[in-house]
Amino acid sequence: MIGLHQPLAFQLATIAGGLYVIWCHRANVQRLLSGTEPRIGQMHQSAEQSGT
Repeated sequence: MIGLHQPLAFQLATIAGGLYVIWCHRANVQRLLSGTEPRIGQMHQSAEQSGT
């Protein structure tokens, strides 16, 4: 594997960064899994209703 030859500190920082991104976007991930996340370029329903 590519990343296995990196220093332990780098591996841990990478894992921590990945977990942080997932944690910050957990609401988006839930909407993706449920199929309610708008596609890229698609307006959100509340924006369509307000006319913006």
